[in-house]
Amino acid sequence: MAAARRREETMNGGGAGFLTAIPHFNPAIPNFRPAIPDFHPVIPDSYLVIPAKAGIHSARPRENGDCGRRWYARGAVAERDESGNISAYPRERATVKSHMRICSFLPSATEIIYALGRGDSLCGVSHECDFPPDARTKPVVVRSRIDPAALSSREIDEAVRDLALRGENIYEIDEAALAAARPDLVITQRLCEVCAVSFEDVARAAARLDPPPAVMSLDPHGLSDAIDDILAVGRRVGADAEAHHAAFGLRARIDAVRRAVARAESAPSVACVEWLDPVIIAGHWIPEMVETAGARNVLAEPGAPSRPVELDALIAADPDAIILMPCGMDDARASAEFRALPNAADWRRMSAFAADRVYAVDSGALFSRSGPRLVDGLEILARIVHPDLFPDAPPDQFRVRTDS
Repeated sequence: MAAARRREETMNGGGAGFLTAIPHFNPAIPNFRPAIPDFHPVIPDSYLVIPAKAGIHSARPRENGDCGRRWYARGAVAERDESGNISAYPRERATVKSHMRICSFLPSATEIIYALGRGDSLCGVSHECDFPPDARTKPVVVRSRIDPAALSSREIDEAVRDLALRGENIYEIDEAALAAARPDLVITQRLCEVCAVSFEDVARAAARLDPPPAVMSLDPHGLSDAIDDILAVGRRVGADAEAHHAAFGLRARIDAVRRAVARAESAPSVACVEWLDPVIIAGHWIPEMVETAGARNVLAEPGAPSRPVELDALIAADPDAIILMPCGMDDARASAEFRALPNAADWRRMSAFAADRVYAVDSGALFSRSGPRLVDGLEILARIVHPDLFPDAPPDQFRVRTDS
C-alpha cells in the first residue's frame, strides 16, 4: 500500500509525472470523512497509475504483483470503459474556436462548463443557473413564466397544466439578450419541457441569429449517461483532457460507493418522490442511483421517465424508506411542502414514518440536475440507505419531522 501511494505522489523534478490521488470531500455532508480507507481518491488503490510524457495520465486495474509502467504517446487521451479497461487514443484535432462563446440553457450544463474550467466562456445562462456562484453573474437569456418560490406544489402543477392547455410555453427566451451574447454554441435538452425550455424553441431562436450558433442537446437517462455528457461537452468546447480527468474521478467515486455498499446485509426498498402534490416518482437517472447506493426501487425502473402515481399505490408499496426530492427544491423547502400537505396523515400510514426513515434532500443541487454533483447526491443517498456503513455522515440532518 505504501508503495502504491508513493507511485501516486506527484513528482515535480523528473521527466515523467504521476497523477496524484486527491481526496474528495462532499460539502453537503458536515464533517464528511471517508468511512473506509481510501474511499474518495480520484484513482482507487486498486488501479495502477500510468504516467505519460505529455502529462496525460491513465490507470488500469492493478494486477497481483503489478509494478510496471506503461507509456502513452504524446497527446494521447485515456478513457476507462464500464469493465475497467483503459484505452488510449490520439487527442482529436477537431477545430475548436478559441475563446468560444457558450450559452447554457441548463443548470447541469453550466456546472459542467465550470467543472471543465471554461466558465469564462459562458456568455449567457438560464434563470436557474446558480452554481457555482459565479454563474449568477452571467447574463440571463431564459426565464420562467412561473415563480415557483411563491407557489405550493399543487399550485405549481396547476399553473404548468394551465399553460399547457392554452398551448403556451413555461419558459421564455430573451432573444435580444441571446443576440447580444453572440454565442458560438448553445447547450440545451430534449428530455423534459417542464424542466427547461424546449429544444424546438431553442433551435428556432438559434436559427434567427447571424451567424447561427451550433445547438447541442444533453439528454441523459442514467448516471453513466450524465458522465458521458461531460465527455461530449469537453470534446465540443476543446476541453477533452479536462473532461476525461473529471469523468475518471467521478467514476472512481461511484466505484467506491459500490464497494462500500457491497458489504450491506440487505437492500432496503426506497421510494424517491420527485413531486408531492400530485405524487410523482422520480425516474431517469434516480433509479440507477438508488440501485448503486445498495437499495431497491419502488415504483420506478432505471432509465424510465418520472411518472405520476396515486398515493394509494405508494402506500400499498410501503417502502422501507421514503426520500422527498421535489424537483428544483432544497431539503428545507421539501420538508415544509410535506408538512403543508392536506393529506399528510395518509402518508403517515406507511411504515417508513413509524421507522423514522423519511428524508428530504436538496434535489435542486444534487439530484434533479444531471451534472457532476449527481455523484455528491449518490454519496448522500448511500449514507441515507446504509447509515451503518457510513458512520462518518449520520443522516439525521436529512430526516423529515414525522411527529406533526
